Amino acid sequence: LFISDLEKVIWLDPETRQRGVLNDSANMTIRNKTPAGEPILRKGSESYWKITLDSRQLVPLVDLNFDELPQVLGFTSSGDEIRYLHSSKRIERVDSSRRVVESVKLSRTTGVMETMTVADDGLYYSNVTAVLFWPFGQGEKEPLVVAGSHFVPGAEDGIGRRARFRCLRHLMLSSDSRHIYLADFTNNGLRYVRINTSTDEVRTLSRKNIASSTRVPNFVCPANDESFFVLDYVSLSSLQGGRCQLRRAHVVKKAGTQGLSTWQTLDLTALVQPLSFHLFDGTVLHFDSRILKARSDYFRKMLESGCREAAEGRVDLTSDTSIGPTSLGVVLRFIATGAFLGPNDVEMT
Repeated sequence: LFISDLEKVIWLDPETRQRGVLNDSANMTIRNKTPAGEPILRKGSESYWKITLDSRQLVPLVDLNFDELPQVLGFTSSGDEIRYLHSSKRIERVDSSRRVVESVKLSRTTGVMETMTVADDGLYYSNVTAVLFWPFGQGEKEPLVVAGSHFVPGAEDGIGRRARFRCLRHLMLSSDSRHIYLADFTNNGLRYVRINTSTDEVRTLSRKNIASSTRVPNFVCPANDESFFVLDYVSLSSLQGGRCQLRRAHVVKKAGTQGLSTWQTLDLTALVQPLSFHLFDGTVLHFDSRILKARSDYFRKMLESGCREAAEGRVDLTSDTSIGPTSLGVVLRFIATGAFLGPNDVEMT
């Protein structure tokens, strides 16, 4: 991960927890990438730089000939340059021969400089209450509203324009462009939002173990399709030399009607059928075999086969050192709820 707070640029490996400082007097902001996937940084109103992924070095972007330094710069994976020129309120797509192949003039520019994010098929940005998309090569004369409304604020989930936002910040796009993550500051506090770019469905993510001060933004950085990172400021003092926490949040899907339908087969008039799992380290996990049979075809077939485990209410796993209480607990909770959550994960449904 690469993080800039306008004073310095740091790198952080969330797996090994190693970190380092690339520049301690940067005045740089990070947004978008080169065709090779290298983060692009804008240094004040002077120049653009990139971070080399192999050596983690700050290097000036060369071979760029601007009559006017764009306020936002990005690239598609094919090498097209995407730039926003605030003086003319225009976004341009430039090919490798430096020819402007298409452009769009914006009637509303709020949020463009802060949130414009380039994907291969278009670019996304948000203003205060709406998320917009300008598709490449479609001849659109205005960016399209993906979700929300230019004129009607609120805090509601929904599909596309039926959703409502109060004060959007920090648009981030997943690496596969399948989801948009945003922070929305509402009357009731900070709201994390995820938008499916295929269906335009807007969903609020519930929070656990996140400080989420209503006064301090928590930055969202997608890691993959079902997880992302949150830079969790505990208080305003954290922005003034204090500490903040980087958390990896996992998206846990709520059980829908299909997931709940298996519970209909659970006979609540039957007595509880205890089943204990005995592990190699001496730990014993206790569960109800009625739930296992209702929620898992594997356990249903096993427990209805007349096996010794079903008769004794005991599963002996003491000879298998690969099964521990943590991993088996995760599996049993998944069978019961339909939601997978590791022991150290932060849950955001």
